[in-house]
Amino acid sequence: MNKLTGEVPKGGIFRRLTNTSFIGNVGLCGPWIHNMPSCPPPVSHTRNSHSKNWRIIAPVAVTTFLICICFLAFLIWKYGKKKSSTNFQTTEAFHLNLGLPRISQKDIMAATNGLSDANLLGVGNYGSVYKGEMSDGTLIAVKVLSLQNEEAHQSFDRECNALGRVRHRNLVGVITCCSNLDFKALIFPYMQKGSLEDWLYSDGDECELSLTERLSIAIDIAQALAYLHHQCFVQVLHCDLKPSNVLLGDDMTAHLTDFGIARIVLANSMDSMTSTAHLLKGSVGYIAPEYGLGARVSTKGDVFSYGVLLLEMLTRMRPTNAIFKDGLNLQKWAAENLPHRVREIVDLNLWRNLWREDQGSENVITEIMDVGLLCTRESPQERPNMLQIADILEKIRTNMYRDTLR
Repeated sequence: MNKLTGEVPKGGIFRRLTNTSFIGNVGLCGPWIHNMPSCPPPVSHTRNSHSKNWRIIAPVAVTTFLICICFLAFLIWKYGKKKSSTNFQTTEAFHLNLGLPRISQKDIMAATNGLSDANLLGVGNYGSVYKGEMSDGTLIAVKVLSLQNEEAHQSFDRECNALGRVRHRNLVGVITCCSNLDFKALIFPYMQKGSLEDWLYSDGDECELSLTERLSIAIDIAQALAYLHHQCFVQVLHCDLKPSNVLLGDDMTAHLTDFGIARIVLANSMDSMTSTAHLLKGSVGYIAPEYGLGARVSTKGDVFSYGVLLLEMLTRMRPTNAIFKDGLNLQKWAAENLPHRVREIVDLNLWRNLWREDQGSENVITEIMDVGLLCTRESPQERPNMLQIADILEKIRTNMYRDTLR
């Protein structure tokens, strides 16, 4: 008579009890006791609790899952749209903004004879350059990006951005570009005289560049960098200055090219552009030492590269030459030999056909090399800017011409 409920245990004293012992406890069960109903299948409290929790969790989980699926689908769609609309973001905008002519992949293949090896001018980090001739007889240089290299896509965009913003007589102007999902190319005017690299090293021990021509080329490059750093409405850092990136026109005017790793710095930009964070890639021997320590990319890095290039033009000695080891480099080697042993370190071809075979010639060469040493100082703060460098070299050229007339 206690109104008990639940299953009656099997063992112990319960074995000796009869049905009369459970009168008044209708909630009890157990088939081993006569006339007592069987118990329903056991349901644990934990299972009931989980079941209740699942009724709450399930809708939330499904909703969250659907939201994640939708967000992922949006990202995939946006990325696909970005990839598929590269033509609009680069080629279309490029043509519309600059009024450039259009060119198709078919036109490029026809102009370069199917990108044949016979038309190959050179191979770089992000692609190859081919000589081509358009149907109207125009000679072009076609830079075809290697799309297997993921960085080539970024290089193409950087070069389009840089070339779309700058205009200068000493920069290689782009004619047009071609871009689709599996082909990207930039088209430039073909420079008949080739690159500075070709003039310095292609003929073995011979180099036909006179001191006057070398100085003029150096001034052209300096003026191009001065424009990019200080006179363009966006500041452009070239980041890969070297002889192969200097092309010479029919009149031997120098043109700076290859903006594949250039950096465009917008005014008041707070972007912390460090060389390590942005995977800066230049060429060994020309990279400023502070970049190796993760310093912020700056115009003074280009100044350092220019100084190395200037010394190389006069000595005809690559900064990667085997003699430069154990801490010795091109700039230290030049500094150790100036001014008294200048004839021992400069290119022997310079002494041929000089306007004067006297101390004045050595003085001019020494002055130019001093500019190179000034540009390659270890501390970026001690280096001049490109406006100052162009001005110094222009004064050296003016004085040299004045001496010629005497």
